[in-house]
Amino acid sequence: MNENCKDCIQIENLKGSIKSLWHVTNEIKDQNKDFEKRINDLEVNKGETTKQLESISSFLERIEKAISTLTSEITNIKNKPLQEYEKLKWVVITGFASSIIGVVLGMMSKK
Repeated sequence: MNENCKDCIQIENLKGSIKSLWHVTNEIKDQNKDFEKRINDLEVNKGETTKQLESISSFLERIEKAISTLTSEITNIKNKPLQEYEKLKWVVITGFASSIIGVVLGMMSKK
């Protein structure tokens, strides 16, 4: 190529521009791969979080049922004579202990 040739100079400039575009394109491809990986990781985390929320919801429903049962048992015991106080005490203690054991088992099952 001749240094005085205008077309030759333009061709060399175009070659440089093409090389720059090629490098930018490769960088964009790398960024897209990184974004795809991050999106996949987020989708996996979302699935795990959904499972955890379902587990927590189920656990809360069991606690609500236990509280409801305790409430009705307490109401029934209140209506009985005072000598039934000991039974009430054990029902409450048993219910409370069961709830605590349920919470601990629920926490352990998540790990």
